[in-house]
Amino acid sequence: MTDTEKLKLLEALLFSSPGLTSVDSLAQAMAVSKKECSQLIDLLKTRLEENHGIRLQTVQNQYQLVTAAEYAPAI
Repeated sequence: MTDTEKLKLLEALLFSSPGLTSVDSLAQAMAVSKKECSQLIDLLKTRLEENHGIRLQTVQNQYQLVTAAEYAPAI
């Protein structure tokens, strides 16, 4: 699987998750190491901040997709 495919899978897993998700759970679902998963999370977080209306939020070493704060008034 290419890095692009892994990023897409990570995004899909986070999108479909009902709440916070740990690196352990994401890494297991993606069949990658925790280290690689963490690197992919960092990359996805950067890409979302640059070009999207959603953000990757971190809460106590767990992750979830949320609406960008700057768009809260419109929602």
